[in-house]
Amino acid sequence: MSCDYKINGEATLRRTPEVIEAIEYLRTEILGEDYVEIVSVGTNTLELRLDYDDVNTINTPEHVKNFLESIAPATIGSGAFQITTSGESWTEWIGEPDAIRKDKSGVALDTIEESVAELLPEDIARAIEHLKRRQAELARP
Repeated sequence: MSCDYKINGEATLRRTPEVIEAIEYLRTEILGEDYVEIVSVGTNTLELRLDYDDVNTINTPEHVKNFLESIAPATIGSGAFQITTSGESWTEWIGEPDAIRKDKSGVALDTIEESVAELLPEDIARAIEHLKRRQAELARP
C-alpha cells in the first residue's frame, strides 16, 4: 500500500562516521540523491537538508524515522523536519533538549503573533488571562 509522503527540514550535525553512513544509506537506498543535500560547514560539522515529496511511497516513513533517531545524538542545537503522510502532518524535532524547547517556543510565538490580528477583543482578554496563568505555572519551583 502506498501513501503520499513529504518531508522537509534541516539539522546541523557533527560529522561522524555513523552520521555519514546513515546519510549515504538514506540518499542511496531510501530517498535518492536529489532529495538529500549536505553542505559542509566545517571540518567536523555539516548541514543536512531533506526535501522529499512522493505519492508512491512504500515504507519510507519508518525508514526516515529510524534515520532521524540515528542522527539525533549528533545534532548540534536542534533540527526540525516537517512531515506529511496521507493527510497527517507533524514536526519531528531532534537534538539537544534545551535547544528544542527554545526553538519550539519561538515557533509558537511566531504563530501567536501571526494570529493575534484575527482575535476579537473578548478573545484577546481570554488569551491574556491564559498567558498569565501559564507564566505563573512556569514561575513555580
